[in-house]
Amino acid sequence: MTQPSVSILVPVQNNRHEAGLFLEQLKARTPEPHDVLVLDLGSVDGTAEEARTRGVPFLRFPAGAFTEEAVGRGLRLAAGDLVAVLDVRHRLRSNWVPTARALFEAEERLAAVELERDQEEPGRESDQAPAALWLLPVVYRREALRAIGCLRHRMAEAEALPLSQALVRWKEAGYRVRGMGAKS
Repeated sequence: MTQPSVSILVPVQNNRHEAGLFLEQLKARTPEPHDVLVLDLGSVDGTAEEARTRGVPFLRFPAGAFTEEAVGRGLRLAAGDLVAVLDVRHRLRSNWVPTARALFEAEERLAAVELERDQEEPGRESDQAPAALWLLPVVYRREALRAIGCLRHRMAEAEALPLSQALVRWKEAGYRVRGMGAKS
């Protein structure tokens, strides 16, 4: 059986130094084949150039672009069966891809998994659910995103989809999530 492919989206704005460190960390901790796309939200500090020097494709958005807009476009372009949305401030565990794949393979109706982060990263309180869907280090099943309308060409509603609404839609569609403030 073929392992699910993984696409990685990295939204970033004016954080060249952190972006460079994160892309190096990503390369070191993600040995499996994958595709990465940096979503540059109008940076003026050379963030896109940091991606370019590392051979990482990027999309530039105009200054003032919202993360949701960039992630929405990235989701539509991502080719992976699983899509990770990661922030340059996240510190990934070395086994994050195999762990995520195993969870999705073990549970067919799993929509999303919040990744565990290294202890060195300051995290949010465990009982605090974020307001937006894209504010966590999360891996999504592409088909589950499609099921709740996040892959539509014109997705103005889905671009601003609050996490609470995504969780309701996934539940209605018969999917489950792990982490993300949801009761599993």
